[in-house]
Amino acid sequence: MRAWLLRFTLIPLGLLVGLLVFEGLLRLATEPTVGSGKSFFMGPPMVFDPVLGWRNQPGRWRFGATQVDGRWIPSHYEVNRLGFRGPEISSRKPRGTTRIICMGDSGTFGVLAVPRKNFGVPAVPGKKKGRKFVWRAVTSYPGALGERFAREGRDDVEVINAGVTGYSSTHALRQLMVQLLDLAPDILTLRLGANDSQPSWAPQRRPLEPSHPLTRFLLYRLHDWRSTWLLLRAYQDTKRFHPAARSVPWATTERFRYNLERIVDEAHRRGTRVIFLDYPLVATHAFRRMPELDHAMRNVARERGVPVLNTRSRLLAKDGEFYSSLDRVHPNERGARLLAQLLYEKLLSLGWIPDPEDDIRTSS
Repeated sequence: MRAWLLRFTLIPLGLLVGLLVFEGLLRLATEPTVGSGKSFFMGPPMVFDPVLGWRNQPGRWRFGATQVDGRWIPSHYEVNRLGFRGPEISSRKPRGTTRIICMGDSGTFGVLAVPRKNFGVPAVPGKKKGRKFVWRAVTSYPGALGERFAREGRDDVEVINAGVTGYSSTHALRQLMVQLLDLAPDILTLRLGANDSQPSWAPQRRPLEPSHPLTRFLLYRLHDWRSTWLLLRAYQDTKRFHPAARSVPWATTERFRYNLERIVDEAHRRGTRVIFLDYPLVATHAFRRMPELDHAMRNVARERGVPVLNTRSRLLAKDGEFYSSLDRVHPNERGARLLAQLLYEKLLSLGWIPDPEDDIRTSS
């Protein structure tokens, strides 16, 4: 009996030691990004990531656009070392700071289709008529929201743009669990759904949350291990494990609902407040599932006690004012600033932004 018990104990212990040795050798022999994919473009520069699917590529990029006197001109934008658009931030939240993290896709990151002729981009070889536009990074509503707080002298409020072009709610859940919760956000804003409604161009890049609690626990605890990256990359590269491209959506309505519920529950468990933003679109013919997803979002909001910022009536009130003629999905700069203004007013009305006068009265 003792020999059997000893053998039963030594086997998992040996496996654990072997795994630790393997991980140590990988760390000695490889770069920190072992298992990550090559850089690719889907709007702004990004890089494949076995854990997240893909992520923004840190750096200062001349892939932006600024409108001056009605003409678009090239400009730069920055992605910090954590992969967020904007200046460098501390992983540890500064004391006395209210940290707001805006989660979403290209509409949050800040992307717009702008005229190709303004950038001297050559047409696609072999095509008589190329697209009349190119994707460029433009003003984002998280950036405009941060500017608004800065103008009010609120250096105690920090806004982080965690938007990534192409992200679905599935990506957002994974991003929250392996990256954003560690930043101790006080407020999370979510604006998702457009990509969830679309066919997946790379089903192997859907970071679906494991259904088994133990697998889920190990993934979130060991997500930054290089051996985890290699295993995930091997799984993603094995085609027989995945459906064909564009044969499935990035998220079914049931999965979309599940992802939102998980995001809210995990955030609330950490004491983080959550607010949903609706996602009105001018171009609806290619996004037929958006009303269904919007309905699911509002059901989750009602059941979980999450406020919803309704922007539809304002964004779509004057067709063309907050969208460009080339891009009927992403708000233009005026639209981004309107979103920031509506979100600013909503957060204040909810009482989620501390009044600095309260601290003064308390200390006195």
